[in-house]
Amino acid sequence: MADVVSLVKGDTVANLKVSLVREDNGTAFGVAAVDSVKLYIRKKGTTALIDTVEKDSVLSTETEGLFVFKLGAAGKFLTINSITEGLYEAEVEITFEADTTTQTVFDTITFRVREAFS
Repeated sequence: MADVVSLVKGDTVANLKVSLVREDNGTAFGVAAVDSVKLYIRKKGTTALIDTVEKDSVLSTETEGLFVFKLGAAGKFLTINSITEGLYEAEVEITFEADTTTQTVFDTITFRVREAFS
């Protein structure tokens, strides 16, 4: 996940689609629909969380390892007043409903945010 995702503050239809693939065999890392998949976001170089975005259960295909996070939904990352231009990073965490164990994806996702022109 070395790419940088470019975003514009205030956009309300900014969806991030994440595909989880097993490193050992290249297959999709699917989970049950009831499992919790969250995206934790912070400003790059800091430790304070800015937002937690849960997977969108309608747009995600959990069993195929495809998860959609609505970054521009009301009250979410791109609509938060304190978000400024700059670099942010996010991590994906899965909590398995059956036994409440968690697994965090090691690679982070980098966002570059800029202000809108209007």
